[in-house]
Amino acid sequence: MIRLGDRAREQFQRILKSAEYYPALVNLGNLALMEKKYPEAVGYFERGLKANERGAEALLGLARVNHEQENYGTVRGYYERLTQIDRALADRYSYLALRGEESTRAAERGGVKEAQAWAE
Repeated sequence: MIRLGDRAREQFQRILKSAEYYPALVNLGNLALMEKKYPEAVGYFERGLKANERGAEALLGLARVNHEQENYGTVRGYYERLTQIDRALADRYSYLALRGEESTRAAERGGVKEAQAWAE
């Protein structure tokens, strides 16, 4: 049985054969992040930023991947850029401004730890 995520991945990858389409890149990054495939997620989010340098969802994805890996200095840079571009989105994921257990508790309270910012 094919999962919905697998079908979506196939469609996004098919789109990328003809162009570096920002929403497809971000959404593939989100799928990889959900599967804890961090290097793959970083690759898609970085490509997304190349396609759209003000891509808030790509910045958020990069901040989240680095937060999962406890690269808090890197998180800070991406989160600050996100805050400048899309304050409302940054505010929803404000746990990224925190470190360690404090951030985990804040993310769980806010219900955003598992939430994704999908690009349309």
